[in-house]
Amino acid sequence: MHSFGIGGVGTVLTNIANALSQRGYDITICVTSNNISGAYHLLSDIKLKYKDEPQFKLFKKLPYIRNFYESGMWSRRKSTKKLYKYFVGTKEKFDVEIAFFSGRPLKTVCGSENRSSKKILFIHSDYKHFKDGAFTGFRTREEAVSAYNFFDKIACVSSGVKNSFEHTVKTTKEIVVIYNLNDNKKIKTLANSEINAERNLFTFVCVGRLSKEKGFIRVVESAKKLN
Repeated sequence: MHSFGIGGVGTVLTNIANALSQRGYDITICVTSNNISGAYHLLSDIKLKYKDEPQFKLFKKLPYIRNFYESGMWSRRKSTKKLYKYFVGTKEKFDVEIAFFSGRPLKTVCGSENRSSKKILFIHSDYKHFKDGAFTGFRTREEAVSAYNFFDKIACVSSGVKNSFEHTVKTTKEIVVIYNLNDNKKIKTLANSEINAERNLFTFVCVGRLSKEKGFIRVVESAKKLN
């Protein structure tokens, strides 16, 4: 995973990892950054390893070098094998290796030299909104497509995501739809809990970043109709 914050993808990863762990699977989550603020809901027997990009304090004082690292150029120019060795290591051998996000996680798993492991890629983004996102972390589109073809199976979180992915990335691999796993019991418990917020009118609460694919414009349109 590229980061393990408190957003939606981190929540889905937590739900899947916990469910698999409860069924007896030995789970290791590797995060390619120091952002693990959303990992506190993981079960205790799940291994979590995280590592940020190398920090060269002396060089990063120079504006050009600083921009080079902060723009993701370091991982973009590194080979897949070097990324895998740096973020995952070579001591452990896994039966299944999952890139849970595109970009750096995708490229990192492509560096695995474990030929016996099954490789799975998850796609969470609808590329019709940002087509270039499919090629983030790679020097060329051809390099990115080659990485997508490295995986045994590609899982998209909805039919819409699957359709936009197939349109954007021409791959020969099997693509399936696997919906996000929710902890329904926890959701119902939280829904019945009391809150201290005071309000005098019917109120919408919307949580998420203000970007087009989140569909916040529908809240404005719905409020107009209800009014």
